[in-house]
Amino acid sequence: MKSCFRKFRFSVVLAVLSVLLVAGIACLPTAGVQGGQGPVISSLVAEHPQIYPVSYTNIICTALDPSGGELSYKWSSTGGTLIGEGAKVRWEAPSSYGDYHIMVAVQDSAGRRTEGTVTVTVVVKPEEACCGRGR
Repeated sequence: MKSCFRKFRFSVVLAVLSVLLVAGIACLPTAGVQGGQGPVISSLVAEHPQIYPVSYTNIICTALDPSGGELSYKWSSTGGTLIGEGAKVRWEAPSSYGDYHIMVAVQDSAGRRTEGTVTVTVVVKPEEACCGRGR
């Protein structure tokens, strides 16, 4: 009797695990569904993450399109000025101190997009030595 009950319990556990496995696989993303996968940002960096007021740094976005198409880049920021277009732009800091966020939206030719953000901190410029002080 115990042997029969163990076999039944094992069968029930096996059936439940099978259902969970099939349901889990069905929820995984697959390439090719709804036109493929969109662009992927592998790196978004500021050459200098801390800069002085009214100076600049280059912002570089490394992205790829798994389907091999061309990508377009749209840049924005919470302050300062962006110059240029494409995967590398120049960000000029404002005269105010603080953290500034530079955002990029990368879009493929099918209209799929992904976004990324990098933060640059505008810091106080150290006082230069003058007149024999600060040495």
